[in-house]
Amino acid sequence: MEELVRTQLTVATSLHRVLLDENNALKARDADRIKALSEEKIQLTSSLEQLASQQGELLAAKGLTLSAEGLNDYARQLPDGRAAGFNAAVKKLNEVLAQSKQQNQVNGQMIAATRQSVEVALSILRGQNGSQELTYGPGGETRSNPGSGSLAKA
Repeated sequence: MEELVRTQLTVATSLHRVLLDENNALKARDADRIKALSEEKIQLTSSLEQLASQQGELLAAKGLTLSAEGLNDYARQLPDGRAAGFNAAVKKLNEVLAQSKQQNQVNGQMIAATRQSVEVALSILRGQNGSQELTYGPGGETRSNPGSGSLAKA
């Protein structure tokens, strides 16, 4: 279990690094880099999910749940020297995951703002009022209302 948590920490740290790199790529509007980082993000997230599943199985085998309480109960079963190291690794893992979540939200906000700007620009090119409100489709996607014409007709 201790090795598993260390592996989770390594993968989570890599994910956080990718999210920071993604933020820089978003600022630079480097589409190729963003795509590559997105693929790396998917792989790392998948690895974290697999590791969490393994962790859950190990805890369940000891009659514990995959939760903060289950990890604390597991740590209490360890010798003192190992318990302190385990708890420190779990704490650091939770910190890195929280930082990653926050960075992912920041990146998502940047993507949303860029997308909105592009939609407004496309609306103007279509001959629609660029400041008009966008509406939402049945799937939650934004759509602009049809305008009176496009620049292509001019």
